[in-house]
Amino acid sequence: FVENTAKNFLGKKMVESERKACMGGENFAHFANKVPGTYFWFGGRNEKQGLTYPGHNPKFDIDEAALPVGSALLSQICTEYLGNPQKT
Repeated sequence: FVENTAKNFLGKKMVESERKACMGGENFAHFANKVPGTYFWFGGRNEKQGLTYPGHNPKFDIDEAALPVGSALLSQICTEYLGNPQKT
């Protein structure tokens, strides 16, 4: 549902369907065993600005131009889900 919403909202070229596995430090899987949910990465990397460090790195920074796009996408996901929760 989230992937399809993102592709429709941002365009298919802007959405990676699969990522390499990583040793993240999140506990999302534990929570998702209790309550259905989804986890997605939203990129804020910008190589031209030198913003290439991953989260949890002391040099991490984000391209703030990505924040309005991420907020709009999250709002779209919520709006579509609340408008028709049977779509998921």
